[in-house]
Amino acid sequence: MNKASDTEILSALQRGLPIGPHPFDMLAGELGISEEELLAKINSWMQEGKARRLGGVFDARRLGYRSVLCAVKTTPETIDDVAAEIVQHPGITHCYLRGWPEDTEKSLPGAPLATDDFPDLWFTFAVLSDEFDEQLQALSKSIAPAKIIMMPAVKRFKIDVIFDPATRERSETFPGAPLRNTEDNDTQPATTTFSAQERKLINILSNNIPVTHSPFKQACEETGLSIDKIVELLQHWQDAVIMRRMAIILRHRKIGFKANAMCTWYVNTDLALEKGRTLASFSEVTH
Repeated sequence: MNKASDTEILSALQRGLPIGPHPFDMLAGELGISEEELLAKINSWMQEGKARRLGGVFDARRLGYRSVLCAVKTTPETIDDVAAEIVQHPGITHCYLRGWPEDTEKSLPGAPLATDDFPDLWFTFAVLSDEFDEQLQALSKSIAPAKIIMMPAVKRFKIDVIFDPATRERSETFPGAPLRNTEDNDTQPATTTFSAQERKLINILSNNIPVTHSPFKQACEETGLSIDKIVELLQHWQDAVIMRRMAIILRHRKIGFKANAMCTWYVNTDLALEKGRTLASFSEVTH
């Protein structure tokens, strides 16, 4: 077979590693390159900052977590203090100051109207379900008088987008796995019960796995699980969509996607489903 290009390798790594004791060797065979070459490329991309993580991508809800998109309206005088208070909470996964750039034409599509008064600090809050209300209330008190606006997901139209560095296109198709851009009512699914060993394995896989011939060797030593048991668990979790995939997560700005924006619309409730499906059909829309 032909030897895969770097962009094809990056796309394959985003789609997910095969499940097995030696997943890099398995993927290298599919790509027509040696395992040594694949490992060297991955390590190089990690060191260059093109990739920020290589590990398990889990459905946090199935692990017992509840998450919500939040926003806060601040002022230039309070933004730094409010942001500093928010980001120190361990349940904060993303936090951004957002707004229309001052040097960008306000006549362009999507520019806010003069009457708009949107919140400017946006963040994602995710903690264990039974601690969610208490911890969110504590966070709210810590940034008072600023007020947190919660925007829980009601329906998911698209997730799990990958980036193609060659074409600058995005794709949602994962060969061999269910499509993740199908609609999903975002109710809290049944939480799976895990043993202490399994919980430890999930914590290990949620960080970077070693980029070696036997990436689960250390996990075996730390959890006391055999390699066969770990492979069995990974396959089960992936089949049950507890773990969406074992994959590389790229820093999109480092591979050519230089700009992005979060967009919101005022939509009548009876049109929300139709408009959500329309938006999800565009490859430029990632979530």
